[in-house]
Amino acid sequence: MGCLLAFLIAGGLPGQNPAANPALDIPRKAFVDAVEKARQDLQNQITRKIEAARQKGDRQTVKRLKDDQEALARHPAAKLSTPSPAHQAALEKAAKNLQGDYGKIIRQDTKEGNDDRAEWAEKDLKKLLASIRPPETDNTLPPDPELADPTKPWSSLLHAISMRHLTRSGGTPTAPGTTLAADLEADGHFQIQQIAPGLVRILHRKTGKLLTPSVVQAQPGTSVVLKAPMKTEGHQAWQLVQADRGMVRLIHQRTGRPLSVTENSPVVGDLAKPGNESLWKIAPVK
Repeated sequence: MGCLLAFLIAGGLPGQNPAANPALDIPRKAFVDAVEKARQDLQNQITRKIEAARQKGDRQTVKRLKDDQEALARHPAAKLSTPSPAHQAALEKAAKNLQGDYGKIIRQDTKEGNDDRAEWAEKDLKKLLASIRPPETDNTLPPDPELADPTKPWSSLLHAISMRHLTRSGGTPTAPGTTLAADLEADGHFQIQQIAPGLVRILHRKTGKLLTPSVVQAQPGTSVVLKAPMKTEGHQAWQLVQADRGMVRLIHQRTGRPLSVTENSPVVGDLAKPGNESLWKIAPVK
């Protein structure tokens, strides 16, 4: 049963604790079963989406959905690239039922003068409800990386069409992945560093790595990740091209392909079809 089963083992079942009312066992198990069923239902739904994307050969969608599956395996209320209202509703229903059942037992214990049991139940209820709250995002800023220019501001890269921010998500320790997010957090801080007239490199604040196509011979649709400085000339350089309404295009120097977006995944696009998908707004952040 994943993390909730581990929580039960670590905390002890109510019936195994002398301060707990054994009557809590039934609603507690019902809650855990409901949360795990909701998680498994969503995992199955994501699996079906992955198979559909595989049939289309849509590598970026497959990668994004696999990241969602891994996040959901770690936490039943993980932040996913595409939230599921049905999953959230199932978690809220499980929480409501738990609160109702625990509330009845707490009131009965209070009437009978079993204050120790009532207090234990209150604490257990809080722990269980906390287990299905979205995990807190680490939004603290580390010391600026060595590659940072102290004279340059940190900025966000806002995608003009989706109005979402470029941010780190998934990937590997050596090549963290990128995605788009509605909320700007520390994982969405970048520094635009000029390395030649009209040419920049884009440094990610938290990882200290540079925005880079995942492979050197990048074709249209190749994912964009974060990598340490490379010896390959031009592979981490981007041409900054001004567009209308204060927007810019970032053209990868080596391939001539624009930074674009496909299915919420940042990619290098097709220069012959730049379109609005390759428009970005760069704005300083504190």
